[in-house]
Amino acid sequence: MLVLYTNKYAAHFGPTKPTVYKGWYDVTVDEFYTFLGLLMYMSIVRAPSVSKYWCRSSLYNGIWARSFMTKKRFLQIMSFLKVSNFETEDRQDKLSKIRFLYEYIHKKCQKLYQPHQNLSIDERMVQNKGRYGFRQYIRDKPTKQGMKIWVLADSLTGYTYDFEIYVGKDNSPSSRFGLA
Repeated sequence: MLVLYTNKYAAHFGPTKPTVYKGWYDVTVDEFYTFLGLLMYMSIVRAPSVSKYWCRSSLYNGIWARSFMTKKRFLQIMSFLKVSNFETEDRQDKLSKIRFLYEYIHKKCQKLYQPHQNLSIDERMVQNKGRYGFRQYIRDKPTKQGMKIWVLADSLTGYTYDFEIYVGKDNSPSSRFGLA
């Protein structure tokens, strides 16, 4: 679905971004997996900028990233990446832009693991300085600002069995699931 949403978004909004859209062609599933692999690599091997991963004279071995995808193509996909159908997003839902992915991961967490007897409910802060309306700032936490997530985890392994993103004081829950 992410490939479909990304291609649809690029076709609709691409002409408004001519410098990025020039040379655009639809993303394939295989190419999207390559893109995700590069994102995972970048989350492990940190560089000061995305360009450093493609720079020949870089410590980050620019030849490696270049062997999978050009920098221009990576930035194109990054620019048009869409996790939801932009045409049907619910503007009242603070998680509408990630709802599809959120529900998918939520279901997989419960389907792929049977927790042990002892479970614990805790809050986690996921460090993020992105633009969204429910970012939390908690002074006493090691991660002071980011996304607050309520988690039901297996005490023995730490596996997250269930979770709910806190979207602020609101009468409606952030998910249809609730914790356990």
